[in-house]
Amino acid sequence: MKLSVLATCFNNEKHIREYLSQTITAVDSITAEFEVVIVDDGSTDSSWEIIRELSLESPQIRGIRLSRNFGQHPAILAGLDEVQGDLVVLMDSDLDDDPKLIPNLVQPLLDGCTDIVLTSQTNLRRRRLSSQLFHALIQRATSSPQLQGIGTFRAFNTAVLAALREYRDHSSVFGPLSTHIGFRTICLEISAEQKPRNPSNYNFRKRLKLSLPLLLNEASLPLKLVLVFTCITCSLVLGLGCVALTRFVSGGGDLSSTTSLVFLVIVLNQALLGLGIAVIAIYARFILRETLRRPRYHIAARSSPSNR
Repeated sequence: MKLSVLATCFNNEKHIREYLSQTITAVDSITAEFEVVIVDDGSTDSSWEIIRELSLESPQIRGIRLSRNFGQHPAILAGLDEVQGDLVVLMDSDLDDDPKLIPNLVQPLLDGCTDIVLTSQTNLRRRRLSSQLFHALIQRATSSPQLQGIGTFRAFNTAVLAALREYRDHSSVFGPLSTHIGFRTICLEISAEQKPRNPSNYNFRKRLKLSLPLLLNEASLPLKLVLVFTCITCSLVLGLGCVALTRFVSGGGDLSSTTSLVFLVIVLNQALLGLGIAVIAIYARFILRETLRRPRYHIAARSSPSNR
């Protein structure tokens, strides 16, 4: 049984040595046949040089450098395409995920009682508002159940790995995707350490950019919002039109007030038309991107020759 540990890295020179040291120690207690694959997502610091240096010292370490910063999830896909183990552990390389817990994740898979092992940090003191909104939006907008506090740290078998490799579209987010694909899943609750967590690189803009394609592909929420807005606008237009017509016929209103109501009706109609065109344009843009079938990543270098 070969175990693969996969992590992504971006400007992480402060933690990369300690991460690899702790990971190798933890995995070596499980099996002697393992690999630690780390994907450098276009770092601008010395992360890649450190990875290359450590891979020369330890043949179990395999580094992959992308040609530029493609983002965490394309980097994860690049790693999934490269790993060769029978079991895969996916985690962050900034020590936000404790490598000492790897045996706890792998054991249920070895026992054969599940296909995916997720982790949930139960006592996080504070989470970013953008993170809470992101997970709440995904929870409400998609049909896939999303557990609270789920992070990147997880383990799965080759059947799940093969399924994840099939999702090549640009909207794939491997957090919600792990529950979307099915398979037997359990969740281990782990306690967040009392020390301050490493600050997340995901701000509101990045989370919005990440969630928009997912919502358009996986959820009908945008279309439902347009439908609701259309119904409300049509009701307002119909009501204002009746008021304007009644005033005009009865002569109870002056020309300026009637003109104002007609102008308001026109504005509402134009707003509705503009909203519909904008939604269609957004869908058309994402459809074009998927039909072009452009690769999600490019590999610039490897720290050691691949056996694939």
